[in-house]
Amino acid sequence: MKKQRIYIAFSLLLSAWQGGAEIAVEEDHRVGVAGIPVVFYTPETSAGLGGGLTLTFPRGEPEDHLRPNSLQTFGLYSLKNQYMFFLSPEVHSPDDAWRFRPIFMFSYYPDTYYGIGRDVSKDDEEDFTIETVVIRPQLLRRVYSHFNAGLFMKWKRTDVIEIEDDGQLARRDLPGVDGSRFIGMGPILEWDSRDQLFYPTRGGWYRITAEFYRDWMGSDHDYEQYSLDLRHYLSVRERHVVAGQLYAAGLSGDIAFNEFAQLDSMRGMPGSLYRDRCMAFAQIEYRFPLYKRLSGVTYISAGDVMNRWSDFDPGELKFAGGAGLRFQLNPRDNINMRLDIGVSSEGVFPYFRMLEAF
Repeated sequence: MKKQRIYIAFSLLLSAWQGGAEIAVEEDHRVGVAGIPVVFYTPETSAGLGGGLTLTFPRGEPEDHLRPNSLQTFGLYSLKNQYMFFLSPEVHSPDDAWRFRPIFMFSYYPDTYYGIGRDVSKDDEEDFTIETVVIRPQLLRRVYSHFNAGLFMKWKRTDVIEIEDDGQLARRDLPGVDGSRFIGMGPILEWDSRDQLFYPTRGGWYRITAEFYRDWMGSDHDYEQYSLDLRHYLSVRERHVVAGQLYAAGLSGDIAFNEFAQLDSMRGMPGSLYRDRCMAFAQIEYRFPLYKRLSGVTYISAGDVMNRWSDFDPGELKFAGGAGLRFQLNPRDNINMRLDIGVSSEGVFPYFRMLEAF
């Protein structure tokens, strides 16, 4: 069985490396077709398999440098019986100033709940399964140079399918444990000066969002969420990159138990362990070449959750770090398969996925 799993993973890597194809639809215009088989592993999902398909529809002439319209879809399944289906078209206006991207997603996700706050215990671990449907249209306009602004709307339905009989969730006194409907909207502000989409070597991507969910919109929960995501990339020499990220999220109002901000992007920290109304973390990563398509990274991170921002205490910070390898599947677009080993006081955790962590 172990050999069979290795063979499947290797076959998927080769398939992804071979790239896509083109279908001629008109003279000098081609539809790009790319199939992406995927194998992955994270502590939250265990091993998993999936596949995706991307169609790109070029616009104008090559010298116009217009971003193509596209359609992306993929499905994933993990050995923990988690599965997800995702569909997202992206359409641009003729002058490339507007970008419309609706997202449709369905997931069935066995997960773990420990409680709320920074002082939870692994002894309080309990499993639950949640089914989620999301529809999220988003409209962005290029305002100036690298600056974009827009608006999104979100409809989300969650149903808690399974809970443990003797756990916290079984008492049914937590918001959202009987399922919820979320309807909201909010603004998006972003600055994107990255030189590449999948493997930036310079520039930055800075994004601010605000989400407002109100009962008069039809939402079961009346609350708001604000998030800040700052990413910057610095090329220190050829193929040597220092990447940094600062992320913070804050929620207030009537929040469902599964919607609290989680410390789930720190490699080396169990993603479902810590959750609360406020969360912040920072990470820095050094990326360097090793041999041909093979490269390496080292990284460190620190973060915490809290009920209020005023509860922030440097002495309560959680730390993680680690190292990893990258194999370049697609040299043209710099798409990598990555293997990371993250370490924290909670243990040692492997991650095997496509694309960079940030």
